[in-house]
Amino acid sequence: MYGIKIKNVIKLFLLKFLRNKYRYKINIQHHLISIEGKCGEFDLSQLNYVYLVKDPEIRNNRLTLYLNDFFKIGVNYHGFTQMYQTLSSKYGFDDATFFEYLCKKGPFSIQIWRKKQTQNYVILDEAYTDYTQGFEIQSPEKIFIPWGTTYESLFQQTQFKEKGITYGFIFPIRIGRLLLKDVWIKPSVRKDVPILALYTECYHESATEKSYQELTSILSEHKPLIRSYIEDHSDPKLYQSVLRLNTTEFELRYYRHIRDDFDRGYTKFSIRDTTDYLDYVINEPYESQLVITDYLVIEAQNLIKMDYTDNSIVKRRPPKIKEKFRDTQSLIWTDDLNHKIGFTSDDRAIVFDKADIESFTLANIETTRRHNRSSLSICFVDKNKEAITVFLAEHHFLIPYVDKIKTLTQKEVLVLEEYIEDV
Repeated sequence: MYGIKIKNVIKLFLLKFLRNKYRYKINIQHHLISIEGKCGEFDLSQLNYVYLVKDPEIRNNRLTLYLNDFFKIGVNYHGFTQMYQTLSSKYGFDDATFFEYLCKKGPFSIQIWRKKQTQNYVILDEAYTDYTQGFEIQSPEKIFIPWGTTYESLFQQTQFKEKGITYGFIFPIRIGRLLLKDVWIKPSVRKDVPILALYTECYHESATEKSYQELTSILSEHKPLIRSYIEDHSDPKLYQSVLRLNTTEFELRYYRHIRDDFDRGYTKFSIRDTTDYLDYVINEPYESQLVITDYLVIEAQNLIKMDYTDNSIVKRRPPKIKEKFRDTQSLIWTDDLNHKIGFTSDDRAIVFDKADIESFTLANIETTRRHNRSSLSICFVDKNKEAITVFLAEHHFLIPYVDKIKTLTQKEVLVLEEYIEDV
């Protein structure tokens, strides 16, 4: 910012006269930026990229500086000039581009800085082909973890770093020819079940889509192992590949720069074990004894959000249900012979003793951010048991089924309308 041209000094000076209706003021203290009059703050140690955006369709024609993809600073905010000079001097912003676009009418979305990243993956020269068998922890004494290992067993063999409900490996891990750093385990409520997924964010040193290109290339070279390979570039803001080697699925996503969707600079890399661990999901002896006395079909999918890693009550869709109904149909059934009430959606099912259920609650929840939904929950006779949500659907979707659920189950259904401020 030193020795800038007179015309650019004038541009910065004129920013002071832009309307600032809410009198927003920028404060910088150490590594934190906050805006007086707005919630939240930004930690500059987490800064990966900066964009200047002006688009009348998405930002009401406001000229805005984005720190990463969520912290927005209007150029009309009090203190913008000083803040920009401070950050540009510290990080080395592309001032020529910034001033070129500062007074343009737009629309535009332009990158003015990106952090140089340390590449956190390595493609090994050794011809490893054990992609589908598990992964190897690169601790001083290397430990190979086969798929099917439970969380409990893994925690006894190595150390982890914790972040909220997630666990990250302290040491790099190897999957086939890929050596990956900063790998995390998919969270699970239960710890006595197999680890089903790992994920990481892979940076090439250029912080570009080259990470996506290199990873897809190395995974697709193992032709004998490939069971399916789908590559989708139809969405201009997203490169996506899903490649399945036997029962191990690899998904890669790279988010590109389109309007206010910014180039994130890394490939989101997920590794999933798709093995059916039947010991955890077969509901015997009930599956063999199951009798469908009556039922209610709900023409919808994905109503049961839990899986068996969340709660041991979640089992597979019983074979007798699969024989009679399409997999796309959700279902509530009663079994008078065994005194049960069951719920199923997609490949999941939950079954309760009828005598344990006191009533149902159907809640329609509306939120300020329009994360609206409806849910069907079970209230138990035993008041020490927490209610369990069995179905979760779009707002008001379940309302037409209230009377039918009452008739089928012979239980009361309490309908609630809720409004939640989730700002």
